[in-house]
Amino acid sequence: VCWAGGTQLATMTTTTTSSSSPSIDQLSAAQCFDVVIAGGGPAGATAAYVLCSRGLRCALLERDALPRAPSVPRAACGSVAMSLLTRRFPFSLQDAVEAHLAAATYTLVATQQRCRAVTVPLPAEAMVKVDRDRFDDTILRNAPGLQLFQRCGVCTVDEAADHVAVETDDGKKFTARFLIGADGATSAVAKHVRSGKTPSLISTLSVEVQLPPEKYAQFAGNTLFSFGETRYGSSWITPSASPNVTMGVAALRPNAGELSKLLSALAGRYDIQLSPDSAHAHELPHYTPFVGKFSTRRVLLVGGAAGFADPLTFEGIRYAVESARLAAQAICDTCAYTPPPSAVRGTSSGSPPSATPSASPQSSEHAAITIKEDPVAAAAADDAEDAGKRYNRYSHKITWSLTAGYLLALIFNSMPRWCFYLGLCNPLATVAFTHLHSGRISYAPMILLLLLALPVYFVVEVAAGICMLLGCGSGRVRRLVRRLLYAGAERALVWPFVVLSSAVESLAGTLLGCG
Repeated sequence: VCWAGGTQLATMTTTTTSSSSPSIDQLSAAQCFDVVIAGGGPAGATAAYVLCSRGLRCALLERDALPRAPSVPRAACGSVAMSLLTRRFPFSLQDAVEAHLAAATYTLVATQQRCRAVTVPLPAEAMVKVDRDRFDDTILRNAPGLQLFQRCGVCTVDEAADHVAVETDDGKKFTARFLIGADGATSAVAKHVRSGKTPSLISTLSVEVQLPPEKYAQFAGNTLFSFGETRYGSSWITPSASPNVTMGVAALRPNAGELSKLLSALAGRYDIQLSPDSAHAHELPHYTPFVGKFSTRRVLLVGGAAGFADPLTFEGIRYAVESARLAAQAICDTCAYTPPPSAVRGTSSGSPPSATPSASPQSSEHAAITIKEDPVAAAAADDAEDAGKRYNRYSHKITWSLTAGYLLALIFNSMPRWCFYLGLCNPLATVAFTHLHSGRISYAPMILLLLLALPVYFVVEVAAGICMLLGCGSGRVRRLVRRLLYAGAERALVWPFVVLSSAVESLAGTLLGCG
């Protein structure tokens, strides 16, 4: 691990590819890496782990000191599916788990006095709340040979034909074949990729509060989400390590002081005392289908830097891990690519270059003039050596899922009351969301699953209502019947649908060459 001093991230300036830049072969080996990674969050740590495990020489530049100070703003609620972590990382991340979530409570807020809440149980070990510092640190410690530079933010990016030159705000210079931008929603690297354009951001205000033990028991194992207070946003309370909870609010383009009022209202509903000036502001990516490109030939954006975050919950760990894994795979595949002989300059199609000791200078000069590359093979080789194109192809599932999620978020925020009663009150919808967060399905098939589950929800609730009107059994018996009916529907409808849609998406990715 290499330590580096530095200050806060400076305003970034970018330069275009220069033909006068030295090639990577002319640069000193001491300052060259295979990959430079900007940012040490979940996306940067995942990319570093995958790339170092494949034997690539990587440097990670983190603008803050690790572990981050409490004053450094954190992302949203920090919940992630445990099954996703066990599938993506062969080592244990249990030390990073702060709380296991056993239920989700959804609250539709009409006024401060009028709220409608429903609590839905989550499958066992489905969702966990992780401590971001320990989560990132555990992954980084399992990246063999990683060189870590702290307090070292990216300042300039110069992308040449065969390498990327990076300069930090404290004057350090790095050169690599590829650069991964994992430096969050306000990414400096993204300004190079998008030519200075910045996507819209979700403004959040969050705080970690220590509660009395008896008060913490009210939230233990239960994550709370509230909707309806603002046009495009939500609020949440998620249990952390006992006896702490994380509270936060998020909104798109809020008015001045609106987030503070929403956070105070959230604390007031649950009788939680907040300390003055204890909340931290943070920016989260707001994904839209028009967010712009997220890669060039040698610079790839992942996680929040690419604008990848859940359009409904604004959570980004899942997309950070998945996009970083795909970006690392694209770089590894690009490094392993060997162009065919017909794509090599100075080689005729179908035959390798030949040179004999007896060849005269005249014949050599003549050969250099007459022997040309195959333009089709050369173009194919050029595309195959483009890590950005590979990454765009590999990440099609993420972009399509986020586009579908963006449309669902528009519907939900336009009709929160209808979506609450027809969607969130349906236990099968919560089961579908757990499969979404585990990475088994994407947003598009999940929306179809929600539509298929709607008739089942009507049948079960009507049957329960009829039993109540007829006085058939006690309330406990009716709850047991509902639970059994929903459990049967989950086995008969949800699980077969998830398996089938996952197989179809995998087959489509294979046929399209999407990794």
